[in-house]
Amino acid sequence: MATKAIAETQTRLLKAIRHNAMVCIHGHIGLGKTFAVHTVLRRHAPDTTVRLRYNNGANMNEIRTQLWRRLDLPGDPPQSVGPCDQQIHDALEAQPRVLLIDEVQGLGAKALEYFRTLWGDDARRAPIILVGSGNARQKILNNPALHSRILDWYQFSPPHPHRSPVHHSRLPADLGRCTTRTDPVHRRHGRPRIV
Repeated sequence: MATKAIAETQTRLLKAIRHNAMVCIHGHIGLGKTFAVHTVLRRHAPDTTVRLRYNNGANMNEIRTQLWRRLDLPGDPPQSVGPCDQQIHDALEAQPRVLLIDEVQGLGAKALEYFRTLWGDDARRAPIILVGSGNARQKILNNPALHSRILDWYQFSPPHPHRSPVHHSRLPADLGRCTTRTDPVHRRHGRPRIV
């Protein structure tokens, strides 16, 4: 599927991978953000992508535990935050990875800050792809430290109805009898009906 949205997503993700940067892909629900991101990453970083998706309002223990397991670190994560975070950070620096964090709109400020600190300020960084809908962009904008590190953004938009291609072979044969009459029998939510 070659669409403008996938091409724009690919441009941003490849930029993130090339520069070990953070990018954000956002937009309304159901527009194909996650599909586009997964499609591009399967093609360009199939073995290095760490896919993360958290429930709405996930606590920090859940976030660390899932990240620990997705990085295939041995055993259970340490109960102490410092050693746990250090081992996660070391694993991200030791082997090139791409962190894909989907549904970021459900993460709290503390979780977003945590991912910013994992990205760090060092030369060896993991690219981080943030994907979300709803207020995802606003949440990131409300976190100046995270916002200042986003290299690029892409907003998925609904297709414009007048720019959608029309496949004439799929139009009903009796389209010529289409009416815009305003009587209640033929009018349904302002759309023409076949009579």
